[in-house]
Amino acid sequence: MSSFWKCIAIMVISSFLLAACERVIQVDIKDQPLRFVVEGVLTDDSTCRVRLSRTSNFYDTINLVGVTGAKITIAEDGKTPVVLNASNNRGEYRAAFTGRPGRTYQLRIEYTDATMTHVFTASSTMPQKVTLDSLYVSERVFLGKTRMMAAIRFKDPPAPGNAYRYVQRVDGELETTVFVTKDDLINGRTVVDELLIFNDDYTLKNATS
Repeated sequence: MSSFWKCIAIMVISSFLLAACERVIQVDIKDQPLRFVVEGVLTDDSTCRVRLSRTSNFYDTINLVGVTGAKITIAEDGKTPVVLNASNNRGEYRAAFTGRPGRTYQLRIEYTDATMTHVFTASSTMPQKVTLDSLYVSERVFLGKTRMMAAIRFKDPPAPGNAYRYVQRVDGELETTVFVTKDDLINGRTVVDELLIFNDDYTLKNATS
């Protein structure tokens, strides 16, 4: 067989193999009982927010379904509870309430559906504030592009057990990447964290550009 026909034969066989490798696999993922999800945020700058939602099944188009009609309160160290009011139809509740570092807060949620009354409680102590040394924009090559991203510098306190979460907004819109870290490897050290975004189209820009 000539080299030309050998090449044609290899191409045909390769195409056949590629086509033969395509296969639709049906995965039987069973629905699970829906559970409640609670996300509570309390800061020392008047932010007091709780979101109550339900989990979704694998093939649902909505990730978390907001729950409305709940009775939600928060109290500081056994003081008179403050009521959180629904702020929208996505299961978000808010109150004009400010936390204080070192104080303990109790959260209580009561919700009645068609079958029963659900009660959830939680208690948490607000840690001492960690002050940022600086907040700036750094430039580096990332995912094949030169991009600008936010960078944070701070000193972790000497006592272990601190955890950090960064929330980034760009032009007023919440950026959805989750930035979390603990002080297991940085305890008592000066830290520089860059908020890396795994989105090829994302970059910060100078306000003048």
